[in-house]
Amino acid sequence: MRRLFKTVAIDRIEEIYDPAEYLVQHPLFERFGLGDVSVAAACQRKVIVLTSDLSLQLALTRLGLDAINFNHVRVLGWRH
Repeated sequence: MRRLFKTVAIDRIEEIYDPAEYLVQHPLFERFGLGDVSVAAACQRKVIVLTSDLSLQLALTRLGLDAINFNHVRVLGWRH
């Protein structure tokens, strides 16, 4: 599957990113750091975030962003 992704799909994906100098200005940066703030920035692009980090999920929903706690989905019968 990874080989297929590497040879076929990767050239069709549009990569969108935010520079760190932009992300450190985000209101959640001090609390969550660069990685989670990049998730918050993606969430602002109308992307639903699936996370097992309850604190992050609550912070995102308080900002009016769409975030689902994976642990709430897991209890519905999803198995790994």
